[in-house]
Amino acid sequence: MAELAWKVDEQGADLELAGGNLALDAGLVPAVLCALFSDRRADIAELSQPGADPRGFWAEDVDRPWGSKLWLLYRSTLGSNAVGLAIRYAEEALRVFIEEDVAQLITVDAEVHPDGFLDVEVTIKRGGARRRSEEWAASPSEVENRFPRGSGIVRIMFVS
Repeated sequence: MAELAWKVDEQGADLELAGGNLALDAGLVPAVLCALFSDRRADIAELSQPGADPRGFWAEDVDRPWGSKLWLLYRSTLGSNAVGLAIRYAEEALRVFIEEDVAQLITVDAEVHPDGFLDVEVTIKRGGARRRSEEWAASPSEVENRFPRGSGIVRIMFVS
């Protein structure tokens, strides 16, 4: 099943166009980016100030939340604590791929880039789900997304 293709460059992230129409991507990259960069609702204790917006998707199933809490790091000081949280939030967001057997193993590594932003690397090892074999075949072995104004890099690798 094809999903809308993303284009990420120095100007920001947007849907990609092809010949005046929305471009499609038959691989897993759009699903991974959507899982990482959709805001998951934060617990009240995780918010920086009382009454702050916990965000999240309004129709989110409380028993099966979607997205990640990477947004909570937006105003954080980038140190070892932020790196650990980035790894935890990314693993939590991508767990659905393991639960659905799309991935057998997902590893996440992160570090603070010398220019002062997070560099996150995700490796996804193929699972046994047959229904996703077309998406695996259409996924590149590696994708790198550089986000605007030096706000981060996300590298995604797919291994069989």
